[in-house]
Amino acid sequence: MGKKIIGISSSRVNGNTAKKLNEIGEILKSKGYEFEIVHLMKHNVKECVGCETCLIGGGCPLNDDAEIIMDKLIQSDGIVMSTPVYMFNICGRLKTFVDRTCRWFHRTEIYGKPILNLITTAGGGIKETGKYMNLLAVEWGAYPSGCVKRTVMNLKDKVRENEIEKFIINIEKGSDTFKPSLNMLMMFSMQKVLAQKVLEQDEEYWIKKGWIDSDYFYKCKINPINKVLSKAFYKMMYKKIKKSI
Repeated sequence: MGKKIIGISSSRVNGNTAKKLNEIGEILKSKGYEFEIVHLMKHNVKECVGCETCLIGGGCPLNDDAEIIMDKLIQSDGIVMSTPVYMFNICGRLKTFVDRTCRWFHRTEIYGKPILNLITTAGGGIKETGKYMNLLAVEWGAYPSGCVKRTVMNLKDKVRENEIEKFIINIEKGSDTFKPSLNMLMMFSMQKVLAQKVLEQDEEYWIKKGWIDSDYFYKCKINPINKVLSKAFYKMMYKKIKKSI
């Protein structure tokens, strides 16, 4: 069995974004990967109610398909996140699912996975949407691995293999060659401080994973200067934030 890639479709099943996601899937399958599309429109995913039950170690009280989809992402070797642009951001259906993964900001279970973004728009907003989706990947402890973009100007163009080349390379080589930016390292440092200061469940999880003494979620290439700056940022924030556990 080859490596498995999960594609998250947040548009209409036969919409433009879904069609491009299928084209990506065909390329990946031609490379020997197993590819499965999860159509959010076919699943019952309720809005997060902010009860924070998942953050304190309990199961989510909402009885729907969110945990099923999250488990698919956990078991995958790579993820393709797709969305049409709505009001210069991801569509509401995808945002609803993303909100349900909030515990992954505290105790991520998909760290070290490459994520390819697919964004389509009839107007503008690709840059803004892509920036948010990359930030989301970083907060999940995964790493951005390219973006396929389509507008009304090139919507009919089939997805080419070179557009997802970075994603394929990262699936094969893993995170060893990935170079996190200073912003990514600082985000990791901030999450580490919060894990040590806010929730006991977070601190236990981070200790178990070995992240308290690590420079990042996974083995990767880190610029020496960025490493020094991120460590300094961590020390500063650790002193500023008061412990509540």
